Amino acid sequence: MVSGSPKKSQVPVENTSHSEQLEMLTLQQIIMIDNLLKSLGQFGEVHLIVSHGELRFINKVESYKFQRTNIDSRLGDLSSANDT
Repeated sequence: MVSGSPKKSQVPVENTSHSEQLEMLTLQQIIMIDNLLKSLGQFGEVHLIVSHGELRFINKVESYKFQRTNIDSRLGDLSSANDT
């Protein structure tokens, strides 16, 4: 859960072409999201959950590639175990 975040703080963000104001996220929340994105493995997602107009939760979902060769070898082990 994201706690202690001020209500829609106005944090200036400098851009090369112009300056904008953040309205929904605090700098602390942006850093937290950035760190979660950096920590993802090869496959993953970061979900932002908004409730009543405020960021309430950040969910990190990691996925792992299914290795078909590992499963095929384990299935062979299981079928030979059932033969006995």
